This record gives sequence, structure tokens and C-alpha cells, in this order.
Amino acid sequence: MKILVTGGAGYIGSVLVPELLKAGHEVTVLDNLTWGIQGLTVNLSNPNFSFVKGDIRDEKTIKGLLQNKDAVVHLAAIVGCGLCDSNKKHATDVNVNGTINISNHLSDNQLLILASTGSIYGRANVSSLTEKVTPNPQSHYGRTKLEAEKTVSKTKNVVILRFATVFGASHRMRLDLLVNQFVYEAIKKKTLVVYGKNYVRSIIHVQDIAQGIMFAVQNKESMQGQTFNLSSSELTFTKEQIAQRIKRQVDYDLQFAELKSNSDGSNYQFSTQKIEALGYRTKVTLDEGIMELICAIKNMKTDVTNFNCYAPQTVIEIA
Repeated sequence: MKILVTGGAGYIGSVLVPELLKAGHEVTVLDNLTWGIQGLTVNLSNPNFSFVKGDIRDEKTIKGLLQNKDAVVHLAAIVGCGLCDSNKKHATDVNVNGTINISNHLSDNQLLILASTGSIYGRANVSSLTEKVTPNPQSHYGRTKLEAEKTVSKTKNVVILRFATVFGASHRMRLDLLVNQFVYEAIKKKTLVVYGKNYVRSIIHVQDIAQGIMFAVQNKESMQGQTFNLSSSELTFTKEQIAQRIKRQVDYDLQFAELKSNSDGSNYQFSTQKIEALGYRTKVTLDEGIMELICAIKNMKTDVTNFNCYAPQTVIEIA
């Protein structure tokens, strides 16, 4: 297939694109390179890979790139509560209007895979979040992603994937994600303060996100027109459990504190029965991901002060 990946130089895209190429697809990446080009360098010598620097809001760019494409994986977005709150107008413009621009230029036979997030659920009063739970986003990030979902929800050829909290190493590393941040602080600071230790998170390794997207490409006939949570029933932990798993592999001082009132307090467990009924399974365990992160962080030539690592935890608390 000929596939366009928006935001392909980012944290997820830089893991996904090599997998798509390995599977024999022709891949074009559209990215504005906000976080640099390092996530793409591994693909540059592949004859089935091409790159365009540009903006998803540009109508001419999108219209041209969609010609002769079989599918679009739409990853490009302003991601996370911190960045979205820092410029809400810009976040809405990119996350909502950029998605509308792509949707407006899709033909009826082109598959759209939209990357969404568990943040759209907000503080739902249920023990396990199915796709039927009414979204109640508490952050501007969650609201923009929900609005993006709504703009494409009536498109028959769309698959919406709501990602759990992602973790793991990537060519374009992120150190603001819960597990990644915990491992980083345990290694670099030798101490970690966990706020709201009993809060629950469903997580998923970035490699399994890539495999989930490829699963949607391969199973478009049975998945299009629907929304799916992406995680595993075996990947739900309290924040304390995650910190203790890290402590098995890293010697550090673990402390606990009450969640601050200005935190978004994400506290949820995904139901993944819907996508698992189609045969999707995650492969990377929390312990395996922690081991990978330890190696990656110890070998990193950068830290959270580096712009390309996007680390808003330096100014806001990670919930």
C-alpha cells in the first residue's frame, strides 16, 4: 500500500514508519520537524520512503500528498496537556482544523487511521472504560482530540484508535510520559516522588502502538467506521506499582505525595475487549519496556533540558 503518515518524525511515527517499510509499504511522511529530523534518519536510504516538510493545515500540501495514497495514518498533533494549555488557540487549530483539512480531501476509498487518546474519557465514573463510555475530557488536549474524532466520525473509511498512556524508547524520545519520566528520574536523579500513588493507568508500549496501527491497516474491512481502545487487559497498573517495578531494576529512593489540585488526575482503566476480539494482542510487557528504557536513557546523549525530548514536567506536574 501507499501510505501517508502525518507526524511521522515524532515519538510514535519514528517507530511506526520503519515497521511499515519492513512490511513492504511505500511510505510518505509529512512533518513540520518541530522536534527535529532524528526520528527519520534511519529511513532515508530506503527507496520506498519519502519525506515532505510541511503543515497538515495547508490545503495545497494535503491535497497533493493524498493523490494516489491508499491510507493515511494521522499522528500529527499538539500532544499533551502542557503544550496544549500553553497555546490553546494553536492546539485547536492544529488538532481540529488540521484533521478537518485531511478529512475534507479524502476519497471514499482511502483509509484514515486517526490517533486519539484516553484523555478524551476524563474522569469517568466506571471501573473499566469501553468505547461506549461518554467522553468527558478534563484537559484542553483531551477536548481537541475529542473534537477531532467528531469531525471524522461520520466518515465510513476511518478507524479511530484511542491510545492508552504510551511508554518505551523511540528514535525521537519523549521524557514527559509517565513510565518514561519515572525511569528517567530513577536513573538520573536517584529519587522519584510519585503523586497520587493509587491512581490507575492503562499503558502500552510504543512498539505495540505501531503494531496496532498496522493491524488496523491489515483489517480495515472489519474495523473501518469504528473506534477502538488500544492497550491490553494485562497492562493496567497503579502509579505505585509502576514505580515498584522500576525499583526491581534500578536502585533509587521512592517517595509518595498527595496529588496536587492543579493536576488533571488521570485515573482510568481501558477495556480492550473490542479490538482483542479481532485478534490484536500487545507483546511488550512493562518489565521489558522498563529494561529497554534503562538502556536507552543510560546511553542518551541528552536529557530533559533538551528541547527535542519535550519535557513539560519541568514546569507542570505529571498526573
